[in-house]
Amino acid sequence: MKNKLIITITIIALIVIGILIFYNPFEKSNLENNTNNSKDKKDINFIELKKGSYNTITEKQERIVKSSAEWADLWTEMFPTEMIASAINFDERMVIAVFMGEKNTGGYSIMIDNIVEKDTYPGIGCAVIQVLTQPYYIVELPKSDKEIKFVYGRETSNCG
Repeated sequence: MKNKLIITITIIALIVIGILIFYNPFEKSNLENNTNNSKDKKDINFIELKKGSYNTITEKQERIVKSSAEWADLWTEMFPTEMIASAINFDERMVIAVFMGEKNTGGYSIMIDNIVEKDTYPGIGCAVIQVLTQPYYIVELPKSDKEIKFVYGRETSNCG
């Protein structure tokens, strides 16, 4: 009986210690902090122009395009044999393009989420093609002279 009581008290103590380690009731939760900080941020609406896994740019990079000439040059660099996809009013708009760089298999992708870049890597159990890929993502948004900061995140998508 005494051993069962000691085991029960030990289990309860471990649960309480675990709760205190992972949850501090005296600090605001991350959710609350993120909510408060989000009041200072303004979402910028953007239009997806093109994304994919194949183009001729093989180095990781970002491009900020603010003129028709820059847009034509970028498009020609990416797709030398294709006609340019769309006309953009660069008096009011600009283009942001992000490139993940060349990868040795399929399964990689890149996306812009709230004007924040987020890479996706193939995870455990994913069937991927064994070819070189060059993931990219291009969006159009209102023109701005403000500094643009690229923030990278990494997310793994597990399959199976």
